[in-house]
Amino acid sequence: MNILQAQEELDKFLSVEHSFEDFVPLILKYHNLAQEIPCKAEHVVTMGMYEMRRDDLIHAMVNQAQDLRKQLLVRMTHDYQALCRQ
Repeated sequence: MNILQAQEELDKFLSVEHSFEDFVPLILKYHNLAQEIPCKAEHVVTMGMYEMRRDDLIHAMVNQAQDLRKQLLVRMTHDYQALCRQ
C-alpha cells in the first residue's frame, strides 16, 4: 500500500460515521506501522560505487504513518466532544 492509497482509505473511513471501537484497529495499525519501520537500521546502502541514503525516506514513512494515526485521533476526539455536548 502506498501513501496515496493509505490516505484514500483513511478519507473513505472518515467520510462516514463510526463507533469508537471501529477506530481502534486503524489507530493501532498506523501506530504499529510507525513502530515497525526500521529507523535504527543502516541508512546508507552501498551498491558498487554508488551510495543510496535512506534517512529522509525512512523518516518520511514514519511521519506519514504517525500523521494518519493523528488524523484518526483528531476525528475521534472531535466526535467524542460533539457527543458530550449533546
